[in-house]
Amino acid sequence: MNLLHGVLLVLALAAVCAFNCLAATPAPAEAAGCYTATITAPSPFMGNNGEIFRLSDGSFWQVGPEYDFLFAFFPSVIICPSIGKLSVNGRALNVVRLK
Repeated sequence: MNLLHGVLLVLALAAVCAFNCLAATPAPAEAAGCYTATITAPSPFMGNNGEIFRLSDGSFWQVGPEYDFLFAFFPSVIICPSIGKLSVNGRALNVVRLK
């Protein structure tokens, strides 16, 4: 085996190892207890401070303290209850669970 073949073999093994390591590691969102849902009310969802909204799982949340003009109809979101964050169309909002 010449040097080039040896280098290619090492690179191939490193790539396989990296792929297996990534596949076994949960995504950051999953690790933080995040999940996807849909905002079912109100429609449109604005993302304003104090706005109360309902997710498709039946839970109620309140935005705050911030203001964002989203104007989104039934958006798919990522909610992270453990850190109080909601991601809507790539924007993160602070949220608090009401019930």
